[in-house]
Amino acid sequence: MLLLNKSEVRFWISRRLTKAVYEGMAGLLKKSKVIDGKELEPAALEQHLKAEFFELSLSTFDPTPPPPSPKASQSTSEDESPKPDEFIGLCHSVTLTSGDKWLMSFTTRGVNYQLALERRSMLKVFVGLLKTSANAGWDVPKTYAWICY
Repeated sequence: MLLLNKSEVRFWISRRLTKAVYEGMAGLLKKSKVIDGKELEPAALEQHLKAEFFELSLSTFDPTPPPPSPKASQSTSEDESPKPDEFIGLCHSVTLTSGDKWLMSFTTRGVNYQLALERRSMLKVFVGLLKTSANAGWDVPKTYAWICY
């Protein structure tokens, strides 16, 4: 994740957490009835999501990064903020909210990192998450007809 100060923080998300994030993101996308300032009926929303998802699924994404070296995963004091490009451990919770900006909050080692995105960017993160999960061989179910990758 790229922070406001342009430094990067790296953490791992487990398969279990990925499935929970998937369900949360899919649910929020399914409930977002206003797109581009227009309120869509359920059938139109489903069609719009399918078209958007298909378009973004054609994009290429960076492959899963290699695991961190043992040196990089050493713990730091709770008072220390992460150094640029530092691996800070396993992410243990993610909170998702929607609105004018979509917000993903990742918590690891008691620190909360927030990612604020536009709806379309959130969908791109969602597609990337699913592609990465599929490449890892994780069995994330396709619970909605508009999801294809």
